Amino acid sequence: MRLRVLGGCVAVVTVALMASTASATDGPLPTTMRALVAKPGADGTPAVEVVDRPVPVPGPAEVLLRVVATGTNRAEIMQAAGKVPLPAGATDIMGLEAAGVVVALGSDAASLSTAGGAPPAIGLRAIAIVTGGGQAEFVCVPVTALVPVPAGLPLEVAAALPEQWTTAYQLLFEVGGLDVAGGDETVVVYAAGSGVGTAALQLLRMTGRRSVAVAGRADKLAKAAELGAAVTVNYKEDAAWADTVAAAVPGGAHLVLDCVGGSFFESTAKLLRTDGVWVLYGLLGGPSAPGPALGMLLRKRIQLRATTLRARSDAYKAGLAAGLAANVMPRIAAPSAAATSVSATGDAAPAGSAPLRPVIEDTLDGLDAVAEAFARMRRSENLGKYVIRVAAE
Repeated sequence: MRLRVLGGCVAVVTVALMASTASATDGPLPTTMRALVAKPGADGTPAVEVVDRPVPVPGPAEVLLRVVATGTNRAEIMQAAGKVPLPAGATDIMGLEAAGVVVALGSDAASLSTAGGAPPAIGLRAIAIVTGGGQAEFVCVPVTALVPVPAGLPLEVAAALPEQWTTAYQLLFEVGGLDVAGGDETVVVYAAGSGVGTAALQLLRMTGRRSVAVAGRADKLAKAAELGAAVTVNYKEDAAWADTVAAAVPGGAHLVLDCVGGSFFESTAKLLRTDGVWVLYGLLGGPSAPGPALGMLLRKRIQLRATTLRARSDAYKAGLAAGLAANVMPRIAAPSAAATSVSATGDAAPAGSAPLRPVIEDTLDGLDAVAEAFARMRRSENLGKYVIRVAAE
């Protein structure tokens, strides 16, 4: 038997499953699968290729997930352009998330608990964030990363949740320090029409907080208002947008979620109140801050907290998955079911009562469609998530 290690899973070349795993009983699993890998152009243009790879075998504390659908993310576009190094031990197969069905258990998996609190079982429908490998027909997932999907929620809808909703949950409650039980803080959300932004706005509404949405398109701001933003500001049309936000938040914001960085640095420092928290999770506006950056932080005792997610430990991600399972998944609804958030009397639903819903731009068929999704994302055509349907549920 010849084995290769692929990002925590063992890829088996000559057999489908090791004797130490339990697998589905409706027939043998295939030995090969289709998977997506990066093939950056010579000029750094993002490019991907669908290839055949061995079906991985789960390690002792993992399961094998048959992928029904997966999402697309800007971090993956950077990987496809060869601009980001892979975390240590990560597979080169693309994909940071997956939704699917458990088809095999590692030798110790049945003695462990998923994020939902119960042991995994063959046939379990679940979502998960992964360090890599989600854009394939099968992927290995640590048991503790599995978030069970409620009955009635299609997996191709659930596929829009793992990376962006876990990130939003992390930014607000783990890094930002907000209490998931609720509070009265005011939070400014940059890129409010993005997947993370639309998730953050809904989590803020769920916990009774006031949010200010900043984006560069009218349709994205309209969606932000629909999802609970009290104030919306177009930074492309309003040259004094930071002053507009400041005027709407007397005393300053408690927290800013910032994926822009350098070009918004002075504005962010202006918007925050004394002792405010600045959560930096991206650098779309560049890595360099203009002027006396440290002086701006010091004068207002601003706490700058920079964070990433992909390279975090399995234990850290397990904590986030448990939070998502307990506080978010019970309130997730399919977009069609939650299109109108009103009470039985026809009034606007009160803060905290509206269902949570992923914002999906489009669902495309097959791994080959990832390239098209990436191209659309690079042109900023989307409002919400592109979901890739990999197989029938």
